[in-house]
Amino acid sequence: MVKAIKEVTIILAAQLKDASDNLSKAVIGVVAAESRSKINDELLKLPSLTTKERYKATKLIACQHELIDVFLSMLDVEKEEWVKGLINGEEWLTKVTKVMNFPEEWLTKVNATNEKYESMLNDAKHEIDVLMNTIQQSKNEIKNSKAEWEQKELHLVNCV
Repeated sequence: MVKAIKEVTIILAAQLKDASDNLSKAVIGVVAAESRSKINDELLKLPSLTTKERYKATKLIACQHELIDVFLSMLDVEKEEWVKGLINGEEWLTKVTKVMNFPEEWLTKVNATNEKYESMLNDAKHEIDVLMNTIQQSKNEIKNSKAEWEQKELHLVNCV
């Protein structure tokens, strides 16, 4: 019986680790997919970009978190020149974007997004806590079963 409880605990621990890893990957994947989708939607509004340029710009912007924030906060009239410069490798763009002042509306959106993902992470942490408590309970049951088993063995030995 003790062996079975140990096996269950090991299985639960493995499942907890897998669930935690999967949740982390899912959250990161959702954020990345949402960002790429927003970037592509904005780039579609720029009529002078070819499909190849749009894909290249999406890749360049999506791979650098600070560029995502800058691009999505820009006025539409500024985006085309900025994207063309980025595609052509104009290094000054990335340097300038790191020191830009962001509008209040953008900061509000970023804060709302952060709160959303913090909530998701808190839910995940709660799930992990629940699973950790389950593992701890299993360990306690193992300990109690072991002690009970030893008492029964001792009683059996005394009876014989």
